[in-house]
Amino acid sequence: MPLGRALLPSLLLLSVVWSSASSCRVQPRFAPLPLLRGGGAPDHDAASALGTQEHWRETYTRQLGNLAETGDPGEEWFEEENHCVERIVSWIADQLCAGEVASRRVLDVGCGNGGMLVQLGQAGFLRLTGADYVEQALELAKANLVRELAGGGQLSGGSAVAWEVVLDNVLESQLAEGSFDLIHDKGTLDAILLSCSGPEAQASVATRYSKAVERLARTGGLLVVTSCNLSEAELISAISAQSSWEFRDSLRYPTLSFGGSEGSRIASVAFIKSGPPL
Repeated sequence: MPLGRALLPSLLLLSVVWSSASSCRVQPRFAPLPLLRGGGAPDHDAASALGTQEHWRETYTRQLGNLAETGDPGEEWFEEENHCVERIVSWIADQLCAGEVASRRVLDVGCGNGGMLVQLGQAGFLRLTGADYVEQALELAKANLVRELAGGGQLSGGSAVAWEVVLDNVLESQLAEGSFDLIHDKGTLDAILLSCSGPEAQASVATRYSKAVERLARTGGLLVVTSCNLSEAELISAISAQSSWEFRDSLRYPTLSFGGSEGSRIASVAFIKSGPPL
């Protein structure tokens, strides 16, 4: 399927908006990404804001305040969508990794509040790195991880969990080549594409992204990407077209039907890095 083609054309009038953080909806992919409000008029400023560093700086500054005042750890992308996070973690641990999780070096790209790192730790992953390009996100992630590791949470590894969070832009990553066995992305590619104008720019940035995470993974390593703006077919095309990533598996979600077309609100796809060992 070429980039820019909508998977569900009859769903274009359906706007499904979750939290202010995710703003995910059923819509065409690799096209301008407006949020539909009220009578359905596109709000291009709101859509493009989700692709800016300033938006996320303000978002995580606010969530840091909420954490201090109420103990709220912050919003987790797709958290309420069919138990998406639990599904992803279980799929990664039990099927993709076949239960062999403790020694795997994990990178969570765009880690935000650290919620996925916590859940991966609860599933037995003990070597965790979170990367984000917003310092306030890292502060929030640190606070949440420290709280969990201090005994208030359920991390299965307890003090054996080795974790770090680092300031890093995945498109210009300074992390070491071939450092990770598993790279996870839930919504970060979506946000990156929101910074682009037009299908050609989005396709170019998607290629940059796939090559950037390819460099960070060891040969035979896994990449798991979850998106609410790209279909499964489009994710496969965007990630594997000009890289050594090969399709490994996809996660099944409940589907919805509208106007004779059927699809799911989100897609999760796993890839494996082919080629000779580094």
